Amino acid sequence: MFLFQHRSNKHFLQRKYNDAIHCYNQALKQNGEKAIYYVNRALCYIKLKQWDKVYQDARHCLDLDPNYIKAHAYLGQYYIEQQRYDEAITCFKQALELSKIQNKNFGDEIQRLLRYAQKRRFSLMEQKRIENEISLQTYLRSLIQSDKERRMQLNIEKYLEEKDSTQSSTNSLSILKYYLSKMINHHNQQTTTNLSSFVSVSPKITTTNNSETNIVIDQQLEQALHEIEQSTDQSLNEMNNLFNEVDIRRKRREIPEYLTCKLCYDLMRDPVITPFGITYCRSCIEENLYKVSHLDPIANKPLVVEQLVNNLVLKEIVEKFIKENEWSRFSNMFVFILILIIFSSSFVNGADQNTCTPNSIQKNTSTILSNLRREMQNEGIGIYVIFSDDEHGSEYTQLYDRRRDWITGFSGSAGIAVVSLRTAALWTDSRYFTQAEEQLDCANWLLMRDRNPGVPTLINWLVSEANQTALPPGTTTVFTTTSWWTSANTALKGIGKELRPVNDLVDRIWPAGERPNQSQNSIVTHEIQYAGETVAQKLNRTTNEIKRRGATTTVINALDEIAWLFNLRGSDIPYNPFFKSYAIVHANYEVNQPELFVNLSQLNTNQHPPGVRLFDYSMFWSRLNITATDTNISRIWVSAKVSQAILSLIPNNKLLLPLSNSPVQRIKARKNPIERKGMQDCQIRDSIARMKHLGWLEQQLNDGKSVNETQSSEQLLVYQKQQVIFQFPSFRTISASGDRAAIIHYSATPDTARLITKNEVYLLDAGSQYLDCTTDITRTHHFGSPKNLEKRAYTRVLQGVLDIADAVFPTGTYGRSLDHLGRMHLYRDGMTFGHGIGHGIGHFLSVHEGPQRIASAYSQYEEALADEMFISNEPGFYKPDDFGIRIEDDIEVVLANKSTYDNTQYLRFNTITLLPYERSLIDVTLLTNAQLNTINQYHTKVAQALEPLLSGDEAALNALRSRTARIDLPSTTTSNSPSSTTTSNSPSSTTTSNSPSSTTTSNSPSSTTTSNSPSSATTSNPPSSTTTSTSPNRMMLHSRYFLNRLATSTIHSRCFAGTLVLAEQVDNGKLAPVTLNTLTAASQLKQDVDCVIFGSEKTNETANELQKFNNLNIKRIFVAENAAFKNLLSESVTPALLDLQKKNNYTHILGGSSTFTKSILPRLAALLDVQPISDITKVIDKDQFMRLIYAGNAILKLKSNDPIKILTVRGTAFEAAKPATGSGEVKVEKLDSSVKNDLSEFVTRQVQQSERPELPSARIIFSGGRALKSKENFKLLYDLADLFPGQATVGASRAAVDAGYCPNDLQIGQTGKIVAPELYIAIGISGAIQHIAGMKDSKVIVAINKDGDAPIFSIADYGLTGDLFKILPELTEKLKKK
Repeated sequence: MFLFQHRSNKHFLQRKYNDAIHCYNQALKQNGEKAIYYVNRALCYIKLKQWDKVYQDARHCLDLDPNYIKAHAYLGQYYIEQQRYDEAITCFKQALELSKIQNKNFGDEIQRLLRYAQKRRFSLMEQKRIENEISLQTYLRSLIQSDKERRMQLNIEKYLEEKDSTQSSTNSLSILKYYLSKMINHHNQQTTTNLSSFVSVSPKITTTNNSETNIVIDQQLEQALHEIEQSTDQSLNEMNNLFNEVDIRRKRREIPEYLTCKLCYDLMRDPVITPFGITYCRSCIEENLYKVSHLDPIANKPLVVEQLVNNLVLKEIVEKFIKENEWSRFSNMFVFILILIIFSSSFVNGADQNTCTPNSIQKNTSTILSNLRREMQNEGIGIYVIFSDDEHGSEYTQLYDRRRDWITGFSGSAGIAVVSLRTAALWTDSRYFTQAEEQLDCANWLLMRDRNPGVPTLINWLVSEANQTALPPGTTTVFTTTSWWTSANTALKGIGKELRPVNDLVDRIWPAGERPNQSQNSIVTHEIQYAGETVAQKLNRTTNEIKRRGATTTVINALDEIAWLFNLRGSDIPYNPFFKSYAIVHANYEVNQPELFVNLSQLNTNQHPPGVRLFDYSMFWSRLNITATDTNISRIWVSAKVSQAILSLIPNNKLLLPLSNSPVQRIKARKNPIERKGMQDCQIRDSIARMKHLGWLEQQLNDGKSVNETQSSEQLLVYQKQQVIFQFPSFRTISASGDRAAIIHYSATPDTARLITKNEVYLLDAGSQYLDCTTDITRTHHFGSPKNLEKRAYTRVLQGVLDIADAVFPTGTYGRSLDHLGRMHLYRDGMTFGHGIGHGIGHFLSVHEGPQRIASAYSQYEEALADEMFISNEPGFYKPDDFGIRIEDDIEVVLANKSTYDNTQYLRFNTITLLPYERSLIDVTLLTNAQLNTINQYHTKVAQALEPLLSGDEAALNALRSRTARIDLPSTTTSNSPSSTTTSNSPSSTTTSNSPSSTTTSNSPSSTTTSNSPSSATTSNPPSSTTTSTSPNRMMLHSRYFLNRLATSTIHSRCFAGTLVLAEQVDNGKLAPVTLNTLTAASQLKQDVDCVIFGSEKTNETANELQKFNNLNIKRIFVAENAAFKNLLSESVTPALLDLQKKNNYTHILGGSSTFTKSILPRLAALLDVQPISDITKVIDKDQFMRLIYAGNAILKLKSNDPIKILTVRGTAFEAAKPATGSGEVKVEKLDSSVKNDLSEFVTRQVQQSERPELPSARIIFSGGRALKSKENFKLLYDLADLFPGQATVGASRAAVDAGYCPNDLQIGQTGKIVAPELYIAIGISGAIQHIAGMKDSKVIVAINKDGDAPIFSIADYGLTGDLFKILPELTEKLKKK
């Protein structure tokens, strides 16, 4: 080896690189693969510039030794030659990090290469940016130029059509026609030429010899062309102004062009590069993705956030530019920023614990995250992923294993937490959005609403975050599924990183005194009378499946599979009869006995399963290693859901690939005859408990007693426990009343439980674990008179249940093929829901079982439905903040008929649940005859099964009988009641109804039916009406219904028009500033605008001020003046506003985003049965708007199909309207101001008197957080603000307001006031998301905080780390001297 090395070195020094390569080739053949040979040979290839071979040798070296510094450096040089500078930078950074760790003296050379790669990358990006920007400007200018030419052409044609030939010479018109024809030819040639090159006035073209006539003709022609060109020049001038504006703004601040954002025309903040090479501020590009995607001709496809690349080099240049040039260019108004910098060295670093606490149930995770990040740095990782699962991938985990819950404070069963050294985020699905908003520590955590538009996937975010740090991401493999591990590593490979396995970091920081103890309850045998098979029989079926797949062994880590296979049950896991365990099963199980790993102290000797070797739970990993290295074992079958820790111990050549479902899961999903009988029998017991509970609840409400959600679920448990062999609930009962029912996985607590009332829906989703089965049943109830929409939604959901239950399908059908059956009827009304329709159900096992399911989303591990499987059938509909509907039955897959054509076996479902549907919520007019008959037959079956078993419980019997009574078609009625059905036989009758619940039916072909209610198009039979005729023909009933709907929709589209602006009056009779922003938004709807003013005095003065804006198409101003409007109580204003809407049928009602409108417009929307849209930031057209979501971190584009749009306007997003320069009058009308308000009474108002400006209009805002510690310390901010009279005021974070340091009207944020001053100083504010949402539009943001890692610094233009109690007094004194 030494000889080869000596010779090769000699050749290298003599520059005989080919000879050196030959030596290394010989060394590789004789001594085997060694990293040093490859890396030295790569250096020779670098000298010969054979870059492909450099890449191959460097890669070979890294495969042998991933920490070889030179290999990383050589690979980086290869990437430089390929102009792949991002990858080169990654390689050099890795080499630099390794040289520091290994104390190698390569740092200076690698630094030089790194700087060169960064410089080349920046140059390339800048070249692309300049080329693309020139291309873009040329392209847009050509578009505008062509647009101008087309406008000229149209205007000349219009001029020729309108010009009276008797008033102008024929010669002038002929010349115009000549230029027109020339222009058309020019367009046909598709060239871009200046208009003046061919549209000019010349006496040579004239056709007369009379010189005087020529002069007249030329003057006429010149005037005509001048008028036409004037009307078409505007667009080109605007475009030129647009392109020149960046230069004007840039020169004003002397910012170099390459540091200027092309959207905000200002110095770039956090610069990013798009795939087509143009550099922007990250905030600008994220807010204008749609704009850039459509403007840039090179993009050719929509731009997404994940495609942005941080321009780190440019960021360094920007920071350097700020330090060297920017400070001295501030105006006198910002002089104190300079003072802050001068004194910054005297302030001490520290940690400011100001956190966001919007409600009492949020957990402060600051200390936890700090401790976790310390452990991450000790492990050498920059990101740590924390899953909800335990070692076995369990859906439910014992309290000891709820690591993610403890870290985040969020207790939902689905969610993944990711913590980096600079931020933390939680991903969860739509079932838990509301719960996460309430529980998640908003000061430290970002909520990622998984699969919502604009939300990055966890892996995409992980890659983006990993790209910002030199440290790799990591996770604990025992809690990580192999599928997720593989997907994440595949994505990370693109940036040259991979996941690093680490020990459980949460275990290190979770104090033993706080952590619950591990459950170690007794393990018991599941008797054969319930199990239906012995352990030997189950092992025989399992091993036959193993042999069929060609495997010799299977490793099982799923707790339900182990419990089923060995006929054992426990209670370690909530709601599940499981115990912590692993198992290894061999195909020759009679010789090589199965191995079961449990806590031996939990299992009595008489409970040992026969023919099974028992080991302690802690022995599993050593036994798995022995199994994996056993030469007699050739193929090991593991589930695709097994942990990465297990998979990493098994050699790849022994794995049964591709990974699939466990053999046990396949078998246990199909129940044996004893199991099937138990699943059917226990449904009767469970239905008895549910009916007893329903009777009790209905009786309590009828007696006027109060029952809340948790009391209801507790009483249900009492009745469940009365049933034989009941063990415990199969999941936490979902007891949800009113708007809580719209939360899919709602969980009530005694502190938050809502009362159940007779005026709202009540959803009860509950299940039971019996020794012979598991159940999961949901019913939605209503104990009064439901709303039409509730009935309609319930009936559509019920139709989905019936269609699924009635399905017949061939063997081999996947559940995803049936999903649409449960949604078809909902789709007809524009409704749907966000979860699957069905999940498998175990037998005294997990309530959610695979591999069978009914859901539209594809899963590679889903298996076809087969007979003897049990599954749920649960469509739903959820209207947020209003109500939710879900109906869930348990169904069994059974054999149907065989095809007489090709002998194919068909399958169908058998509903085993025996619980009536809610009769009062069924809208019969929507049902077919077949569906109605199915419901009646089902209710007859339920009544026959349950009534004998409920004898003696009158409340339960009454509840059962009222719901199982036969349902008939509604009859036609004649009544003068406003809510009754009206029949007219007049040949030309016209019937009008304004009742919200009225239905008008006419048998006349020429009759017209009008209703002003959005929900009035449903034929109803109110209880109060008297039936006078028999039921009509079914087809006629549906025909009348749809004709009525058609007539109503036609009238709506014809009658609604115009916009109404709710103008806000402040105490001095002036218009509130936000009203001016609202007028601008209203004008963009491009329709007539009316305004309405409510007040107790000076409304005429406000109307006079409003008249000045007649340039915004304002047609009328309504004035409502009454003493009752003095304090603008919503209960007084809303009815008057509703009357105005009924009279004028506005399509849009707008108000500024203020406390006044937020208390009125939602009430108005509820009365009109439409969805309000809050805080719009842009008007796209009459139906489409943009608004901020995720606390201002994303922009949502939405379309509303409601006939009336109720909108609040974010004031900072629209320019304030400017009064008209000319004169003009707007009609002012007095409204009937009679007010009746019996619902509320004004008591008192405490107003903070101050000469300082209001927050929305202040130029400077000093805002304080909870770090100020007391009300007295807030005086420091008042003293500062008073140094800028008439310009500055004081604001506060929500935490400071909640702590009582200042009045509520100073609160800034998502739940306070939205501001955008020229200068915003955040003092002692950490930067909670909800606070940032209210001030992020400020022109300049300065942050003062002891914690240098506080989130506020990520958005601040300037930041100062130090003790605010030292900073503020010194700053005040310095400013006083100025």
